[in-house]
Amino acid sequence: MWIASLQNLGLRVRVAEPLGRHTSLQVGGRAAAVVSVDNVEELVRLVDHLLRWGISYYVLGRGTNVLVSDRGFQGAVIKLGDGFGRVDVEGELLKVGAAVPLPRLAVVAARAGLTGLEWSAGIPGSLGGAVMGNAGAYGGTMADLVQSVGVFYPERGVITHEASALGFSYRKLVLPFEGGIILGSQLRLKKGANEEIWARMENYKLERRRKQPLKLPNAGSVFCNPPGDYAGRLIEAAGLKGLRVGDAAISDQHANFIVNLGHATAADILKLLILIRQRILAEKGVVLKLEWKLLGFTPAEERALEIVA
Repeated sequence: MWIASLQNLGLRVRVAEPLGRHTSLQVGGRAAAVVSVDNVEELVRLVDHLLRWGISYYVLGRGTNVLVSDRGFQGAVIKLGDGFGRVDVEGELLKVGAAVPLPRLAVVAARAGLTGLEWSAGIPGSLGGAVMGNAGAYGGTMADLVQSVGVFYPERGVITHEASALGFSYRKLVLPFEGGIILGSQLRLKKGANEEIWARMENYKLERRRKQPLKLPNAGSVFCNPPGDYAGRLIEAAGLKGLRVGDAAISDQHANFIVNLGHATAADILKLLILIRQRILAEKGVVLKLEWKLLGFTPAEERALEIVA
């Protein structure tokens, strides 16, 4: 069996691991296996092994924008470990591993007197996911800072892409080739005044605490903002704040957040997502696009979030 064969790779393997432990929504079933790798060599060895066995895999960072099915994921979930958690400062350049949490990265930059990352101080995700999703807030995005990105492709090896070769758009990055796993990135920042950098970071964090339901499990913004508008405004204007399916609810604090009130299931959340999209299309004529990633859902379930009756 492929899971038993993983033991021969000398990697940390957790069998039948509940994925609710690895996602900020705290929902979802079990992965067949969660495997941690600490360097590129281990990652290559693992991916090659999984491909030989024909096993699907998913690279999961801090799980802050992922909804996992109640059935879990029948493949391998890959976690990038400590070897991908380095930050090196070279003048105005930061060399950052994919597993580095954004709040820690913002602090490293601030201590070095570098400005440009203050907006990320309260975002709980990691660098890899932030680059892949072109994360941003308060007028700043990863695309503004990325100078290059290191990527592992199973069929091509490790390639470093300069920013000019990358397809950044709103909350999205399209890599030049399919199947890439981000290993890290070089970010170009600018020198700034320390007091102003720290003050901006604190202001942004205070703003998040004031506006966002940070005390309840959530996965960040649910829907992308449509052109010229805000998803949260549309949902609130439709009177949907507080709408609840089981223990999944639209936050009373911010309408573009869904919170887990204690015992929500992925099925509850999926139903709520569909209800929101149906109502906004019917009342506002806008099709909301999901910002989250989905893991372990059937093609039919995923289509339900694209087709609105």
